[in-house]
Amino acid sequence: MPKDTKLSEFEIVSADASKQSRQKVISNSLSLQPSAVVSLFEIDVEQLLIDMLVPYDLINRNDAVFRFHNNLKLTKQDIVWRGQTYKAAPIQVTGYESSAKGTLAAPRLSFSADEGSTYFRQLRGLLRQLEDLIGAKVSRIRTFAKYLDKENFYVSVGEKDHLIGDKSTEPKDFEPDPLAEFPREIFFIERKAAESKIGLEFELTTPTNLETARIPNRKVIARTCQFSYRGEGCLYEYKSRFQLVDALNRADAENTFGSDNIKALNFPEKAPPVATENNELIKDIVSNYSANRSHSKWATWLTYSKGDIVFIEKNGIRYFYVAKVNITETAEQRLSVAPPNRNYWVADTCSKNLEGCKLRWNDAYKKKKGLDYVGAFQTSAATRGAGTHGDGNTHNGCLPFGGFPASQKLEDYNT
Repeated sequence: MPKDTKLSEFEIVSADASKQSRQKVISNSLSLQPSAVVSLFEIDVEQLLIDMLVPYDLINRNDAVFRFHNNLKLTKQDIVWRGQTYKAAPIQVTGYESSAKGTLAAPRLSFSADEGSTYFRQLRGLLRQLEDLIGAKVSRIRTFAKYLDKENFYVSVGEKDHLIGDKSTEPKDFEPDPLAEFPREIFFIERKAAESKIGLEFELTTPTNLETARIPNRKVIARTCQFSYRGEGCLYEYKSRFQLVDALNRADAENTFGSDNIKALNFPEKAPPVATENNELIKDIVSNYSANRSHSKWATWLTYSKGDIVFIEKNGIRYFYVAKVNITETAEQRLSVAPPNRNYWVADTCSKNLEGCKLRWNDAYKKKKGLDYVGAFQTSAATRGAGTHGDGNTHNGCLPFGGFPASQKLEDYNT
């Protein structure tokens, strides 16, 4: 099976090529005899696997993105689109239509598959681990049969391509084009509506209609940080991302931080793994761990020693792990022990409270806890004095905490 490729990982194409492909889709849609429309579906659970620390195949991601199609009148075989294989399954979808009155679409996705299908059993098995897949991303992809990959109709033998079947199997005016598709429709699983031995049914919703979504998106919560750890807002590890050597980087910093003066913001020179989600220090879990060790992206072909630091990356955010034991399994076995497997790795996770923030930003507090990377800030760059939660050397003397510690519930003012 080919390596799973995210949209962000496809090679960059020119705007002209993309525009020409869109024009072809529009022209074919208006044709009196258009090619058959092919509907493909993806269920992406990768973010759920990361959030819940469930091990999965980081390289191929076959157990993180599940692909199906319901074009059984066209073919009962798998369909290849942009190099990825979509399994044939009797999928039924309803509710994708949008109302002119402004009502948001609320699709229902139901499909069944042969109980003997390993692919289907694998997806259904994740229901138990990932809380019925609530929050998983579902994409509907539509294109015309004439634009599908060549591998659907031809097989390569030596240097020649041979048609599979007779000429009638090939769509009229066949011209493979991986860019020729309708705009992708993105929804998220809101709840599992039904489950049987050979079938599943889900109710889908738009991103803004999720139960946990709020508009405006930020809520006033006193004791819980709402920023993504190591992402924007948190800013831990951001020093290396913005080396202000040109105008473009300065503009990026201005947009992200509200300032293009990195020295004044005083980011840490390094941002090593620190603690678990319960503020348990990693140095107390892994006896020979040192925050001064270098780190690298996790790779299947490498072996790791106890205390080694690795990371995986998702949506531009790095997730760090520290090896709990020596990892010397063979290459074939190494996928099963990949992070975030808790038997082999300790995840660096923020507790989202003030103590977790202080463990990463407050030098005085780090000294108190015996952490060995005190002094990671330029003390001369701080412009604010010491406060309750900052020691004068961090982020202009303040913690970049995404909560509102000074806020109180309304009833507190009436007591």
